[in-house]
Amino acid sequence: HLLALARFVVLVAALFLTAGCEKLKNTPVDVSQTPLVGYWFGEQRADVNGEQTHDRLFLHVRDDGYATYTFIACEKSADGRSSSKKLELPYMPVIRLTSVKMVVQTFSLLPKFEFTLGKWPDQNGGVWIVDGIPLHLIGESERPDTEQWSCS
Repeated sequence: HLLALARFVVLVAALFLTAGCEKLKNTPVDVSQTPLVGYWFGEQRADVNGEQTHDRLFLHVRDDGYATYTFIACEKSADGRSSSKKLELPYMPVIRLTSVKMVVQTFSLLPKFEFTLGKWPDQNGGVWIVDGIPLHLIGESERPDTEQWSCS
């Protein structure tokens, strides 16, 4: 009986903690009336003095104010050395949006991520510049499998 009571107390405590955490979650700003809602993808390649770079960025902004972000940068130096950087963010609330910056953060005490915005798509022929990469609106069926992104 004591073990069952202990399990019950742990379960109740877990429920209170979970419920409390939801209340601490940041509330997203309203993005539903912006031209940013949708699936966005872009990639760019460059070859400068023998150094090759290939960057890809996928960003999905939902009309409920949540966004997911996946970026990979692949570099190959002139002497053949390779390096890569990858950042994958799950859906997080957009807590601030200006014409030049988007900030996402789930809880106030956790890290926040800022994306630098260039021209918005409604002012740039449908192209949205995010972190220096031109993004194009794509359909859900065209969504890239970011889990498979790697530098080869």
